[in-house]
Amino acid sequence: MSLVLKPRIPLSNFFRINMAVSTAISRVFFDLYGLKASIKWPNDLLINERKICGILTEVSAEMDKLDYAVVGIGINANVNVSGFPDQWMATSLSCELGHDIPRKDLIRKLIEEIDVLYAGIDTNELYAEWCQRSATLGKYVRVSSILGDVEGKVAGLTEDGALCLRTQEGEIRVLAGDCVHLRTLSEEEKEETWA
Repeated sequence: MSLVLKPRIPLSNFFRINMAVSTAISRVFFDLYGLKASIKWPNDLLINERKICGILTEVSAEMDKLDYAVVGIGINANVNVSGFPDQWMATSLSCELGHDIPRKDLIRKLIEEIDVLYAGIDTNELYAEWCQRSATLGKYVRVSSILGDVEGKVAGLTEDGALCLRTQEGEIRVLAGDCVHLRTLSEEEKEETWA
């Protein structure tokens, strides 16, 4: 499913689109099916650590003005993932529920929920809920970006969508990259990370 959006936000805040869409999807999976989907930075949703959805956002902009964004949403709905390689760590709504789901109901509810959160795209409430639904906070991760690979403990997520990592070299901000969860931190490590 693809959406064309024309948000009235600065280009520097374009990640807020992803924030709104991923939070809406997480809400819908719970509201319709009782499934808790967490958001893996920067653009995936997981159920039980398995990928169920990916989001890709492309923007058109001039200078600092965002003209429009095209948001592609790929949900594993009625997909049999039993033949997928284990390393893909994939799941689907039908696998989690044990039966196929009507796609029309899912799409209708998604559009409604995205519309609600899109209306509040620049609010602190959206940011707070996005952080609350994060699968990445509290993880030790490896991020691959154009600057190379870096590993660290996730110290936080910023309002512009950056990942804050505590590494051996100090704290760094990562705006984009491929993130791999390596392990969950213990409560003691979490306290040490955010101290």
